[in-house]
Amino acid sequence: MKQIVLAGAIMMVSLSAAQSNPPLPPHNPLRQDAAQEAESLPPMPRRKPEHENGAEADADAEKLPPLPRSKPERDPPETAIPAQPLNEPCGGALKDFTIVAERLAPIEDGECGREEVLSVTAVGTDTAVPFAAPATLSCNMAISMAKWIGEAVIPAARKHLGTDIAEIPAGTSYACRNRNNQADAKLSEHAFANAYDLSGFKLADGKHINVAAYEDGTPQAEFMAEIRAAACGPFTTVLGPGTNKYHDDHFHLDTAERRNPYCQ
Repeated sequence: MKQIVLAGAIMMVSLSAAQSNPPLPPHNPLRQDAAQEAESLPPMPRRKPEHENGAEADADAEKLPPLPRSKPERDPPETAIPAQPLNEPCGGALKDFTIVAERLAPIEDGECGREEVLSVTAVGTDTAVPFAAPATLSCNMAISMAKWIGEAVIPAARKHLGTDIAEIPAGTSYACRNRNNQADAKLSEHAFANAYDLSGFKLADGKHINVAAYEDGTPQAEFMAEIRAAACGPFTTVLGPGTNKYHDDHFHLDTAERRNPYCQ
């Protein structure tokens, strides 16, 4: 009787053990092939931590050349104003003309005189016409004479007289005196080296033409009329034959300050 109980106990234990371990699944050959193929593939690279990639990026950045620094913006430069040369007469204004001149010492003679005055020996534009004697003139007068001789007198001589101007005869430039040498008159522009009295011209053909009243229609009359009209512009005062008895034999030319030119 005891043996049967033991045998039953053994059987019950065996059954309970069998029930706790489920049966193995049937063999699947496809799964085995997939597993073998996966084992044959090369291993995937191990992903680096983010902090390692960041360190390499920083190292690469250090190898790059630094970017150029941007220059600070500056204000646009102001238009440069050229300085007037101090060592040239008239602040360099004579360079636009052909003027042969030297700077003289300032003239101080009572009410007469000029701070900057020139001894002029030739004037013109492209070609300078010499004075027979140096003329003592202001800067304005020297420039006006050069402009008039070069742009009006020389072309008119070629046109009407068929020759060039060879020389400007000696005339009155600076002189400390009153107008027309009259005792009761105001100071003349001659007293400031601001005038010139022109009596005529020596021509390249050896002839002379004097400032005078010529018969209408003659080459001399046409020449005189043309240069006299052209003088009213470079000069603010133009007097000559027909103006009054004081100017029958010469042109008085000056650059007095006036609102309007006085050309008679």
